[in-house]
Amino acid sequence: MTDPKTKIAARIKEAREWKGLTQVHMAQQLKVARQTYLDLETGKTEPKVRLLSEISEITERPLTWFVYGDEGIEILESEYKEEMIDYYNFSAAYLTLLAILFCSNVLISPVLWRSTHVR
Repeated sequence: MTDPKTKIAARIKEAREWKGLTQVHMAQQLKVARQTYLDLETGKTEPKVRLLSEISEITERPLTWFVYGDEGIEILESEYKEEMIDYYNFSAAYLTLLAILFCSNVLISPVLWRSTHVR
């Protein structure tokens, strides 16, 4: 089984190649020496979170992908789906409440409410 450091290094290289970028270009974008970048791709050194985040932005790959691989993308998709479900459930509940209030004549305009409750 491959250790996580080696997997991250391989994904850094894969992401760079997928974008069609050179190691020199990546090093320049990250403001590090070419050898420092090469050490990241070979697994000699592990990237700090800030650097991995920058690599993610440059290569347009999700940050979780570098750590978890395709499973990371599935995690993001799952979280997105859950957020959308929560949003739609909230929206549906809100619209239902508005319909109930409107149908029961409880919905009063703010101007009318203020004029009847001013002392």
